[in-house]
Amino acid sequence: LADYVMLHELCHLRYMNHGKPFHALLESVCPGHRALEKELKGYKITATGTVYNLKQDLPEKML
Repeated sequence: LADYVMLHELCHLRYMNHGKPFHALLESVCPGHRALEKELKGYKITATGTVYNLKQDLPEKML
């Protein structure tokens, strides 16, 4: 997932939005990125940098 995030952000150096050209470039450097994007949505990062897997129990204050 970390590689996907880095590639995603690097693609923003060429395209500043999430339009078709951006996704075409991302697909060319990270085939199957849509599955990784879905997997990434299963995590939450707090303002302090703590990462939570949403498939596991979260602290009550985050629900």
